[in-house]
Amino acid sequence: MDASVPKSRQELQAELACLKARLREYEAKERVERETGDAFLRTLSGIDHCQDRLKAKDSELCEAQRCLELALWRYASLFNNSPIGYLLIDEKGFLREVNAKGAALLSSPPEPLHGMPLEAFIEPEFRPGFGRHLSQIFQGFGGQIELTLKAPDTLPMPVILQSSLMEDARSGLGPMCLSAVLDISSRKEAERILALRTEELARSNEDLERFAYVISHDLQEPLRNIGNYVQMLARRYKGRLDDDADTFIGFVTDGVARLSSMIRDLLSFSRITTQCQAPEPVDSGAALLDALANLESAIQESSAEICIETMPGVIADRMQLVSLFQNLLGNALKYRTPAKKPMIRIATRRVGKRWLFSITDNGVGIEHHQFERLFTLFQRIDPHGHVPGSGIGLAVCKRIVERHGGEIWVESTPGQGSAFYFTLEAAQI
Repeated sequence: MDASVPKSRQELQAELACLKARLREYEAKERVERETGDAFLRTLSGIDHCQDRLKAKDSELCEAQRCLELALWRYASLFNNSPIGYLLIDEKGFLREVNAKGAALLSSPPEPLHGMPLEAFIEPEFRPGFGRHLSQIFQGFGGQIELTLKAPDTLPMPVILQSSLMEDARSGLGPMCLSAVLDISSRKEAERILALRTEELARSNEDLERFAYVISHDLQEPLRNIGNYVQMLARRYKGRLDDDADTFIGFVTDGVARLSSMIRDLLSFSRITTQCQAPEPVDSGAALLDALANLESAIQESSAEICIETMPGVIADRMQLVSLFQNLLGNALKYRTPAKKPMIRIATRRVGKRWLFSITDNGVGIEHHQFERLFTLFQRIDPHGHVPGSGIGLAVCKRIVERHGGEIWVESTPGQGSAFYFTLEAAQI
């Protein structure tokens, strides 16, 4: 066919359609390539960002690893260098880990102890108790037990095991009993020495009380004879000798009377513990009325006004409680101010499981420097002897209150009066 022959319309349209198709194909390919390039660039940018984040996370992980290693080092240092022995015990009673102090208490290096039963180091009489203690720990109850360890070739060592349950799911070993071992040998030795000294002191006190009772009892008869003979001398020879002789006989008579009073008081003081009743529930109001009845003549003579608040029930020896009230009230009457009408108030107040009693007066009062020696045997508030008495009353009060487990003290202002306080165990009556 001649090339110069013009193409038909149909042929031209076919070629045009082919060209358009190829153009669209090219455009689509170009678009795909362009989009793929943009995505690739975006991917590269994302990779860079992820790499930055990975570097940051890697730094964080390295820091966390460093902190974890430091914490583990600190734990290991604290565990191994602790002055307290630590034992890690499984449910069957076998040792799984022991620190240096714990191993020293068991007289062994730590490594050989792993897997050994702790009971092998416990004195036989304490083993059942340790078994019960371990069982309670694995039931979720913390606690402590006192027992005696006995390692080979060592002396028995009293200790306290303070134990708690330690959960350990990560190791696969299950829960463990962590026990702190406290050596109480020094405390036990101190308790033993204290018990011996307490026993010796109690025995010494008993001997002294018995001695005081015997002496005061046995001295009464010869002193009574001396008094009788001195009185016979006074009756028979009064006025027949010179004045000095009469004076001397008077001194002897007065001295015998004072000594006799002191011996009677000392005998009463010794009877507080040698002849006493077991404390029991007592109506303190009834005991107070008995004391007031014994002091009736002194109350009437001084025209004293006595105010009594509600009196509670207490645990006491009734007769000693009467004596306590009588001595304190008697002092309030004796040491009154002559220009004032005696005013005495007996009050009570509940303090926990005890009753606090107070006996307040408006008497002469007491100097502060006398407070410490006030409750001492034969110490007088009035050292000049203007007020009768042997100086044993407040010592008796202190002995009675302390025998009942209470306390006694005084508060006072000279010229304004005094307030004596004491405590006794409460009772339900």
